[in-house]
Amino acid sequence: VYALIMVALLGLLGYVVNFFFFTGRWNSPRLLDAAVLLVFAGVVYFLLRHRYLLYLVLLAIPVKISLLSTRFKPVEAFPAIHARHINDLLKRSERLQVLDVSTGSCNSLYRHGWMKLNADYTGIDLSDTMLLQGVDFMDQQGISMDFVLGDAVRLPFAPETFDVVLNYGALNGYTDSGKALAEMTRVTKQGGLVLFLDEQLYPEATLVEKIYFQRVLSSHNVIHHCPVELMPASLDNVEVHQVYHFYYLCTAHKR
Repeated sequence: VYALIMVALLGLLGYVVNFFFFTGRWNSPRLLDAAVLLVFAGVVYFLLRHRYLLYLVLLAIPVKISLLSTRFKPVEAFPAIHARHINDLLKRSERLQVLDVSTGSCNSLYRHGWMKLNADYTGIDLSDTMLLQGVDFMDQQGISMDFVLGDAVRLPFAPETFDVVLNYGALNGYTDSGKALAEMTRVTKQGGLVLFLDEQLYPEATLVEKIYFQRVLSSHNVIHHCPVELMPASLDNVEVHQVYHFYYLCTAHKR
């Protein structure tokens, strides 16, 4: 798909350059010339209005090459961190309560192993469209789950309701990440686990990776790192893991 897009864009650019500098038709364009110029102008306008797409088109191949040439290795792998915490929870005899904040399609909740627990699952999201996707996905998996339409900065749950509170790929984009963390902590039981993942650039990033991260991957975010400084004082055993080139995973327990 990327190759087709690049061929189309380069073809358009080549046609326009040829039209203005080599054909001599710029003062008397044909209908095809006018149509191509109109399409080219529309594409340029669209990319300038959506800068992250422009950077994506320009940087997709260079950043892929850059990532392949680097030897990033996490101290502890993403699956291993999940397995460690899930195995600890499997030792619990009581039925657990798990909350997934900004649950979306529930794909992250499902594929990272949380369904192994003896637990009741609740997902909350501000988008009813995303909640419907989550309902459909969990129905297809045959898993019972409660869904709530609500805001991460005003969670509609009583204090100390959940044993596990999760947030995948949403925290950095909130207008008030500190308030969201406070709410996630408030509804977590004493001794409960808070776990969240989002974008953060690894320290050894190359220049092209830094530009890609800032202009494309994290361009929609309000903050661009793990907000340890915003975490409530009641969270203990805070661990921040750089699990991928562009992602961190943070875990903590409530005192």
